[in-house]
Amino acid sequence: MERVKKIFSIFISIKFSIILFVILALSMGIATFIENDFGTETARALVYDARWFELLWILFILNLSGNIFRYKMWELKKLPIFLFHFSFILIFFGAFLTRYFGYEGIMHIREGQAVYQMVSYDPFIQILAEKDGKRFYKEKKIFISAIGGNRFEEKIYIEGEPLVVKFKDFIPIAEKVIVEKYDGKPVLSLKIRKKGGVTEWIYLKDGEIKDLGKIYLTLNKKPPLNKPYFFIRVKNGRFYINSNYSFIYFDLQKDKKEKVKANIEKKFESNKMYALAGVVIIPEKLVLNGDIEIKQKYKPVREENEFSAVILELSYKGERKKIALFGRGIGVKGIPETVELKDIKVTTQWGSKVLELPFGIYLKDFVLKRYPGSEKASSYESHVLVIDEKNGVKLPYRIYMNHPLEYGGFKFYQSSYDQDEKGTILSVNYDPGVLPTYAGYSLLIIGLILNLLNPTSRAGRLIKNL
Repeated sequence: MERVKKIFSIFISIKFSIILFVILALSMGIATFIENDFGTETARALVYDARWFELLWILFILNLSGNIFRYKMWELKKLPIFLFHFSFILIFFGAFLTRYFGYEGIMHIREGQAVYQMVSYDPFIQILAEKDGKRFYKEKKIFISAIGGNRFEEKIYIEGEPLVVKFKDFIPIAEKVIVEKYDGKPVLSLKIRKKGGVTEWIYLKDGEIKDLGKIYLTLNKKPPLNKPYFFIRVKNGRFYINSNYSFIYFDLQKDKKEKVKANIEKKFESNKMYALAGVVIIPEKLVLNGDIEIKQKYKPVREENEFSAVILELSYKGERKKIALFGRGIGVKGIPETVELKDIKVTTQWGSKVLELPFGIYLKDFVLKRYPGSEKASSYESHVLVIDEKNGVKLPYRIYMNHPLEYGGFKFYQSSYDQDEKGTILSVNYDPGVLPTYAGYSLLIIGLILNLLNPTSRAGRLIKNL
């Protein structure tokens, strides 16, 4: 019993408080250097979101709480020091609420469109397994370190059989490369342009169907008929394209434009463009016999149009497959990858996920102002309408720099805009820990001031002796 009391006495001692405080300060200092050299996600993976860092904070708060009871700081004469200690407990409580119940992300809205969703800032590994019309879903928030220390393993039980998803490797700057193979199959590298200036690069394998939102894109496989599609097939050693709707064909070399009627085939070639329902397809590499390989780029910085890759191993009923999930981690949706294992289809994705909001934001108008005689933007703002059908609210609002929209516990900040100036990008924040955190900082300042004014405190005695 005496040993327990001694350990407890050490645990709530001032010396232990100082040790914990120094370790926390050093950890955050090191995390700053990690973030500067390897990025925010690595700093969060190794420090800020690591379990050991959470444990340090818990020990620190327990130590402060123990000191409050040990020295009976609630007595009136000790009020300044009580406020100082209690402020840290409030700040920690606010951080706890923010960490586990708050979230932030991005909302993209085009003029004349109402959006009820946002894309999360935090990245997730999302796993969806399908069998006989049943869906089995699991997700895990995970920050990937660019310098190692990554671990991840999840199980989904599908009618009693475990699907195991295990982390194998991380490639900081990865690229898919089409390589020609004697025993390979048709594979395409394509650039996709959508309305709003959004550009993406995709790879299309033999027998694959890609859902590009407004249209389907398929290679050697008949597409669903519920919306417009581009059907690409191989005939006599060449690629051809057709659609169930009329589409536009551009020859970039000859500067030629042609309207192609529905169900009429056209040669599918490089240096050409094919447009349907606002989606433009630009072939980059067409290979009749090939495959896709993942390679690492050795360079110091990942460019905006480049991706990282998380390599996972899927195992189910004795069958194993490795897949590469391309993405950019924080704030960007990943690229889904689908594979078949035995009698199930598994779709995995690494990156930000879509979050539903309890109300919608409608963009009436986006306004951009420029400096006189210049193309440089001086300011930009979004004229929006909050649509809360549940509460019967339609609230007009003007969002601009340092003037966010606050509604339903959410804050919407003006972040960026589409290059055609017909769409806005809003930063969204939901933080239930704001009030406790602000209250904690207020008590911290009050406690410090009262401690200086208190004649019985050490600081007060030193000031009196000056």
